[in-house]
Amino acid sequence: MSNSKKDFELGELKAILEDAYAIGEIAYIESIPCDEEELLLESDSLNKLAGSKEVSDVRTSFRVSAEKGQYFLKTVSSWIEDTRLRDVETFIEWNNRRLSLPSPELITSMEGATHIERNGKRYQLFSFIEHNKRYNWMKPEITGSNIGLSGALLAQMHLSAHKFSAEASSGKGVLFQDSPSLAKTADFPFRETFDTLFEHIYAKWTHKHPILNQVRHSNRPLRSGFGMIAHLISSINEERFLTLVHGDFHPGNVLFLRKKSGHIGGAVVDFDHMRWEHPFYDIGYALIMFARKPAINLDTTDVASFGKQQIDWNSARSFIEGYLGELHRSIDCTTLENSFKSKLFSSNSELLGWYMNFGCYLILAWAAEKVSTGPICFSEVYLGALEMSYHMLCDDAFHYAGKIWSKAMTQSYV
Repeated sequence: MSNSKKDFELGELKAILEDAYAIGEIAYIESIPCDEEELLLESDSLNKLAGSKEVSDVRTSFRVSAEKGQYFLKTVSSWIEDTRLRDVETFIEWNNRRLSLPSPELITSMEGATHIERNGKRYQLFSFIEHNKRYNWMKPEITGSNIGLSGALLAQMHLSAHKFSAEASSGKGVLFQDSPSLAKTADFPFRETFDTLFEHIYAKWTHKHPILNQVRHSNRPLRSGFGMIAHLISSINEERFLTLVHGDFHPGNVLFLRKKSGHIGGAVVDFDHMRWEHPFYDIGYALIMFARKPAINLDTTDVASFGKQQIDWNSARSFIEGYLGELHRSIDCTTLENSFKSKLFSSNSELLGWYMNFGCYLILAWAAEKVSTGPICFSEVYLGALEMSYHMLCDDAFHYAGKIWSKAMTQSYV
């Protein structure tokens, strides 16, 4: 995209924001690269992205510098229905009032709206949090101390969401009704997706990426495994503990910042995927996202080696201990918080390993869909994510998660 076209679009966006929000005159708007672009920009693929219109079109986040402060502008994803968006914003506003979880403030428009819609797009404006570091979930570079802090932040989020679910709704049928766990069929909608996605990409990419041949030859057992896990988890719907969870807790959705005391703190962002689920849904998914390490002697900042990653069980232990440690520190608990802890601690620890499997399947399906329908310039990144999740599923060591959870539970965390 030419600079003139890009400048025109940002100028148009500037006029929209100044008209809708009481933030004063805007000095500049800066687009923020997405994770895929950031990964490619750090590799030899930089030249492929130079001046790419396709890259410019997928940027959906912006930093806004205005007369009254710094802001973060987010383009709401098209897949989010208005009802879900309303529920997400209800939680964010509740949390902003309660200050129970560090997260950016949602700014309302001059008309009192929590988001605006212009030219077929919806926008949310947040306060901008100055942060020292935001990690890219695709790169296993997060440090041990920040992994533990992330576990603690997820525990805070779960406690906050559990209180919100009781105070701001009259039951599971009011907010986030599109949660798969609430479906009458007690099943997940991903099975059909997983069964069909790969057929669309084999012919186009197999010659370029050998991993697709392996996935193709083992597609049937992978589909069978996915169906088994989806059935296992969904069949326990009536028995297991359901509460509101984040739904997409990964390193990119945690902002790390240095407090005035000198200690490192964090803030949680992006609640678009909130849903009714067992807390292990978030924890299992987070372990895949936070607790990875590169294979021996490989530089995973290179896109070509993105798929050569594996679970780092020491990092997994740090995350779990951070999570349980935060619950242990919450000593002045309300009845609701104590109820959350009691139900979580009585859960079968083996379920955590099943949720890690399920989370890995979801990443695999996401990557396959992106290879098929996403921007061509990011195809190598998506193929890397596909390869990574495929190898993790084949290794099938996720049962260790339950053992780590059980051991941490006995070490004075509860």
